[in-house]
Amino acid sequence: MELGIAIKKASPFKHTIISTLSGGSVGYVPTRQAYTQGQYEVITARVAAGSGEKLVTTAAQILRKLYRAIAEQK
Repeated sequence: MELGIAIKKASPFKHTIISTLSGGSVGYVPTRQAYTQGQYEVITARVAAGSGEKLVTTAAQILRKLYRAIAEQK
C-alpha cells in the first residue's frame, strides 16, 4: 500500500491507478522499513530489501517519460 501511494504521489498524471497482485505478480513487495521489523510479509517475500523502493523509482521514471511523450504529441 505504501509503495502504491508513493508511485501515485510521484506520478505527473492527474489520475494514476495502481493494480497489485495481477498476472505474473511476484507477490507482496515489502518496504525497506518492513525488513527491519521482520514481520510475516518479509518472511514470505520473494524480493530483496529495497526492491519496493526501486520499483517506485522506476515506475516514477517511466510515468514521467510517458507524460513528456504525450505532452510532445500535443
